[in-house]
Amino acid sequence: MAATADPRRLAGVFRLSDRVAAVTYVVLVLGMSLGTATVLDGLVLAFSPVLVALLMMLAVTREGWSGAGWHRVGITRPGLRTWPLAVGTTAGVCVLATAAVVALGAARPVTPDGPWLREPNRDAS
Repeated sequence: MAATADPRRLAGVFRLSDRVAAVTYVVLVLGMSLGTATVLDGLVLAFSPVLVALLMMLAVTREGWSGAGWHRVGITRPGLRTWPLAVGTTAGVCVLATAAVVALGAARPVTPDGPWLREPNRDAS
């Protein structure tokens, strides 16, 4: 009797349902964030969602090897119409989070002492 291939597998990688792919993405982003929070002063942390998205698209689900896979996540067009909404929503969440932290007493707004931008040290040459 010939061995039948598991229909969930394609090129050695499991096909994931949308829910399982989303949970996998979140877990990988959190894991990468915890592991890279102190690398390069958080620079890798800032790019961890993009890096995990590429990993998921190219290695885990392998949907990134076709144009249809990128089209499914909306990468094939710039979507300029929705950029103001994305920027406004991000700024709004940041303002609300800051206001909540200050209102709950976990932080307080302060201004730095001294000049905000330091003059370059001209005697160092």
